[in-house]
Amino acid sequence: MKNVINKSEVIVLERGPADRVVFGRTVVLYDVENYREVTYQLIGPYESEPEKGRISVTSPLGQSLIGRETGDEVKAKTPGGIKEYEILEIR
Repeated sequence: MKNVINKSEVIVLERGPADRVVFGRTVVLYDVENYREVTYQLIGPYESEPEKGRISVTSPLGQSLIGRETGDEVKAKTPGGIKEYEILEIR
C-alpha cells in the first residue's frame, strides 16, 4: 500500500465542456437490458464503489465509455455477460 501511495499523483479534473467521457466525469446511461437509467462517475481503481455509482476507468464498462459522446451506444464485456448501454448525458 505504501508503494501505491508513493506513486500516487493528484489529477485535476477537466471542467470544460462535457462533450466526451473522460476521467472524473459523471455519465447517465440507459441500461438496455434492464430498461432503466443508471448514473456512474468514472474514477480511479482504488476509489471505485459501483454500488455507490463510482466505477473505475479500468473496469470493462469504464474502458468502453472513455472517449465516447452523448447518444453513443456502448457494449461492455462483464463477468455477467455483455451489457449494452446508451449514453444519455455527460456531466
